[in-house]
Amino acid sequence: MNMIPRCVSLLWIPLLGMIAACGNNRPAPQQKESPATSSAPMESPIVLKVDELKFSRTDFAAYLSSRYPDLKLDSSRAQLLSRLFDGFIEYQILRYRADQAGVKVTADELPELTERLQLPADSLPRPILLETARIQKYLYFNYFRQQEVTDNEISEYYRLHRNDFQQETEVHLYQILLSDKDQAIELRGILQNAPDRFEELARTRSLSPEATENGYMGIFEKGTLPEEMENVVFSLRPHQISPVVESKFGFHIFKVTSRSNRRTLPLQRVKDQIRSDLMSQKLRTAYEVMLEEARESLQIEIVKENLGFTYFPETGDHSDETDH
Repeated sequence: MNMIPRCVSLLWIPLLGMIAACGNNRPAPQQKESPATSSAPMESPIVLKVDELKFSRTDFAAYLSSRYPDLKLDSSRAQLLSRLFDGFIEYQILRYRADQAGVKVTADELPELTERLQLPADSLPRPILLETARIQKYLYFNYFRQQEVTDNEISEYYRLHRNDFQQETEVHLYQILLSDKDQAIELRGILQNAPDRFEELARTRSLSPEATENGYMGIFEKGTLPEEMENVVFSLRPHQISPVVESKFGFHIFKVTSRSNRRTLPLQRVKDQIRSDLMSQKLRTAYEVMLEEARESLQIEIVKENLGFTYFPETGDHSDETDH
């Protein structure tokens, strides 16, 4: 599995929140910027052409170093370098398309866009941050803004995927934590005879942080606790005192005050989650359609002999991307 994110991830395309990020008005027509061009010296060999634009091996190296400064790469890692180069191609396509659309981001816009798009301002050089925000702005106004998820789509998705919205058995859980096993056994004996003293003894004797809350740990679903606790906790009846359970934290005594059995969550409970998931799918599809259209309309040429590594096309690579 490729552990390095593709260009889509690198651009931090927001799958929700794009509307809030960019406002409701289309940007006014602006004078077209100069197309993205390579800043590398002419002697650096050309590795990529996008229409009339040319990008050198130095450009690709700068792209990598700005995003993966700690990544050690050499020609022996050709598969990984090939996927990174695919990301470089996508990035240059998006820059070019944003140039053609005349999209700009001013210095005054950048702080708000950075915050709303949740861009990693602290880890990106300002020129890359500015370019990333500009690309996001282009994608939103040209591809993302018109996407919406209807209530009918949400209801239909819920109907077809009801099994995905099962809530496991959950319990309201209290604990007393001690560091000494003998003390824990003694305390459990007291609780066996006076279970209503659990909150009092949790508050006065427990070493756990939730002692101030009478030992209340919160609500836990089955499958979320460590195994040594899980088996004991989910076998308890409400208000039953558990045996002493040993863990790496110490010696625990548990009490469950209430439990609910496995059930299907109602639509209203999961509606926002479904809307988010469906919007993510739609924005991803819109992005992929945009990229495919761009590849079909642009002259993209990979100059493989200049890359310095063996380029391996991804499965289903685009025939319109020619090479030498």
